[in-house]
Amino acid sequence: MNRQWLIFVMCLFSLPVFSQQKHVYLNDDLEYISAKKFNDYRKSNNHYILTYELDSVVMHVQVQRVKRGKITLEQLAVIRTELSGFSGQSVPEKNIIVVNYHHGKDPCNDSPEDSSYYALIKDYLKKIQKKKDVSQFFVYNERDGIKDYGKKISWLEDKNKTLRDLFFPLQYPCGSFVLIDAEGNYYVQKGEYSNYYILDILRDKSNIINESSHIKKGETNRTPRRVEVRAIRQ
Repeated sequence: MNRQWLIFVMCLFSLPVFSQQKHVYLNDDLEYISAKKFNDYRKSNNHYILTYELDSVVMHVQVQRVKRGKITLEQLAVIRTELSGFSGQSVPEKNIIVVNYHHGKDPCNDSPEDSSYYALIKDYLKKIQKKKDVSQFFVYNERDGIKDYGKKISWLEDKNKTLRDLFFPLQYPCGSFVLIDAEGNYYVQKGEYSNYYILDILRDKSNIINESSHIKKGETNRTPRRVEVRAIRQ
């Protein structure tokens, strides 16, 4: 089920119906699954729940916190071209692309402008900019909330929603990131994360494909296990 179909289904179920709410369960690919399979996912530290409550249906989505996969070289070329065009800087074909992704306003950034965020990531930026084989970008889906991170971060808009549609079909709490290597292999974390996770992964490029040590230790288990959401933003 793609994002557009999910939005259609949610709008359909949001029509007033005088009956008990129905519970619907989806996996990370937005495909329908049984309640039993959904509950099996709950036992994994690599999953958390997003809940969309409408008038006649409660839609539960099991989000896979960390996901690895591979996009086509054509898709990678589109991403590279867009990031280069939007930023005005070249993205060498052999470089690993790192994107810190802002979905939109949520409780993590719903506060007055806070320059302390830049102070927190200053060390991250200093270290990642030293890596000549890495091209890093801050990208937003919706502008709401980015001012709360301060004025020293250069944000790019995901104008064509390429990154959103490939990696981030829903709004995950507290941002996300994706790393993509020259072959199209990717590593995505959906939801709250530390920038130091990114540096850890980059210390050994094989982590993009293979399970890395900080995942084994469960250090990514920071995202709330249950998040109540009222609507999907288009």
